[in-house]
Amino acid sequence: MLGFGFGFRSRGSAALAVLVVGAAALAVAPEARAQDAPSKKIDLFFSDTPVQEVIGFIRHRTGQSIEVADGVVARVTIVASGIGWRKALDRIAARAKLELDETSKSGTIVVRQPQLLSLAFSDADLRAVLEVVAAYSGRSFVLGEDVEGKVTVTLDDVSWQRALAAIVEAAGDDLVVLDDEPDVLRVLSRKALADRVTTETFALRWLKPADGSWARAQIDAAVAKDAGGKADFDESSSSLVVRASPPVLREIERLLARLDAEPTPVSVAVRLAAVPDDVMTRIRELAGALPGAVDAKTVAAVIGIVRTDDRCRWVEAAPLGAVDNHRAESALGQPFVDGGGEGGLGLTVAPHVVDGSDRLLLGLQTRLGAGGATSHELIVATGRTAVLSGLRVRGDGTLAPAGASGDDLLHVILLITPTVRSED
Repeated sequence: MLGFGFGFRSRGSAALAVLVVGAAALAVAPEARAQDAPSKKIDLFFSDTPVQEVIGFIRHRTGQSIEVADGVVARVTIVASGIGWRKALDRIAARAKLELDETSKSGTIVVRQPQLLSLAFSDADLRAVLEVVAAYSGRSFVLGEDVEGKVTVTLDDVSWQRALAAIVEAAGDDLVVLDDEPDVLRVLSRKALADRVTTETFALRWLKPADGSWARAQIDAAVAKDAGGKADFDESSSSLVVRASPPVLREIERLLARLDAEPTPVSVAVRLAAVPDDVMTRIRELAGALPGAVDAKTVAAVIGIVRTDDRCRWVEAAPLGAVDNHRAESALGQPFVDGGGEGGLGLTVAPHVVDGSDRLLLGLQTRLGAGGATSHELIVATGRTAVLSGLRVRGDGTLAPAGASGDDLLHVILLITPTVRSED
């Protein structure tokens, strides 16, 4: 049985919307892109203040291009110290039920206050439902010839963008929305979209999206939305070659606009200790499960134990210079052998500064000789320490893999301390 009903209501607030797969996202969910925020931090202390005044303050303090559209009527209360500007903007939008329009080619973010609609459809023709949303949006919808089926959906007090996203989701996994032309939205099947795949080359200034890095993971996740999507980094020309559909290419373009910026420098202190079984037990009691992140007080306690026990060995390696979203490598060799020895331990550190804060998503990989690599990923605040274990060291100071046995073997722990260096 076919039945449907809908109603429109204009009001001065709306839930923040997410457009499904647009060439330019019209709005971003409140915390969805905090992880991509620049590191510029600000202090906000506003109580029941017009949103225009709060946004003006953020624009003045950060130099970011942010505008408030005409007709926005909202007041904001926010108290935050040392918050990234983007995270603050997302929080303000969520609390005031505003949406962030990032479709401008100039990069300006426009804060808007959308109208709301309520609708209910039961087993309704998909094309008819989409035409209802199109009429309310004021934009032209172009539907692919193979867009068809039935849909059941009930929505209350949502923007047309959120309604569109919910309808497409309810219709199944086969539909995507393209926003690659002014005032026109295209709703296509994935099969039709596959016929639009092209190749585009993006020149990079700073970014080197190596395999295993956080930045490369973001690129791969975007490209994976296309069945035949592919991205290759050409180091010789410092460019990213992407084969994908138009909406994914535009998503990559927006992603690179954020990632291909002068990176934040990160200094990484690397220290190693070789300890017997009983000392390792005491360290686990202090540090908890390993690998893990510990504070300066715990590190000081561990160092105190190691440096006062003649059975232990302690090495401070040269500091490692790294930058945000890039990998840095250190050949530690045989750190417990005088002169370094041959072969030995290699360490790769891939830091990513999280959401404009003092925290890092720290990718760590250790390699012993020609053996396999061991990888870890930890959240570590700047100045805190990641603690790794698993290797052993023989009586002659040479490193041994985790499965090695012998009465003279000691446990090896690595203490890796990243510090985000000031931009000033």
